[in-house]
Amino acid sequence: MKRIAIVGPRHFPNFIGGIETHCAGLYPQLTCGFVVAAFTSTSADNGNRSFGVKYFPCRSMRSQSFEKLTLFLFAIPKIIAYRPDIIHFQGMNCAIFIPLSILFGAKPVFTQHSLDFCYPKWGPVAKLFFRACLLTSRFSRHTICVSDAISSAMQIAGHRKSRLQTINNGIQCPPSTALVKSSRYIFTACRFVPEKNLLELINFFTFLRRNHPDIRLVIAGSSTNPGPYSNQIYGAAQSTTGVELVGPKYGQELHDLYANAALFAQSSVVEGQPIAPLESLSHGVPVLLSDIPAHRQYSFLDDRYFYRLGNHADFAIKADSLLNCNLHARNIQKLVNRKYSWVRIANKTARLYNHLTKIQHESS
Repeated sequence: MKRIAIVGPRHFPNFIGGIETHCAGLYPQLTCGFVVAAFTSTSADNGNRSFGVKYFPCRSMRSQSFEKLTLFLFAIPKIIAYRPDIIHFQGMNCAIFIPLSILFGAKPVFTQHSLDFCYPKWGPVAKLFFRACLLTSRFSRHTICVSDAISSAMQIAGHRKSRLQTINNGIQCPPSTALVKSSRYIFTACRFVPEKNLLELINFFTFLRRNHPDIRLVIAGSSTNPGPYSNQIYGAAQSTTGVELVGPKYGQELHDLYANAALFAQSSVVEGQPIAPLESLSHGVPVLLSDIPAHRQYSFLDDRYFYRLGNHADFAIKADSLLNCNLHARNIQKLVNRKYSWVRIANKTARLYNHLTKIQHESS
């Protein structure tokens, strides 16, 4: 079987982060047709393993800026020894090494999960680095974009349309045991980073609570690199009545939190193709999302499910409406579970891998 090397996730499964969640859903579905190896960080290794995936723990610096860069550098000897047919770069941080990977005799594939240089947390030097990554990512044999908006941005950045393909993120269909009863809480799940805009969500929750004194805001997640921003979130949660921080949750615990929520809210200022709203909708729970393009790409949601970013009055009005109507989004639930199934997404990825390895075999 053809060998696939995965570079980019710190670790998976049961590790917080969009790329890590993506890999945890996708790669166990591919192990029947490929030998899949993940080159992950020893500092992030939590002992959990995805079924059928080989793991090669590698050293890395524990730094938000340099962790993924150093992870690939320390992984190089192990990748060469593994002799992969395809090296799949997950995320922008490691795309700077795509030209180097060609020297290994493998075909590089790159997945663009978001427009990283748009994130408010990065300074001028970091944004310049990400633009350099955009240039080097052109050397990939194929680029997967998780949304059409990202695909359009990659074309503007100089990527050939013939080497671009949109393959969305997916979701784990909820187990039947997860649907229990609706509780009086608003739920959100994310990393504690500025682009998720959690401080605004906590602030808006205080306005909503005036009309719903019994409502709670339950936040699942944490920061992979604790710092001033995550400390602000802990402080705001502690000083705001009704806010509960429950830490990172996975598996059945996470399913139960989604299934029992009255509403899911996400106040991000920028996203790629967010998974958490889909997870909520897959449980039949309505969502309230900031009206950024990445959220608006879900065209099956009407204006009831969006609020104007930065407008607490609009948030309160929309949340009040969704909480009072006791909406259970059954039709949307079926659509989401069908369209965003990891099995369907893995099939598209497998066809791409097979196509690239077939070209490689015919040219050799």
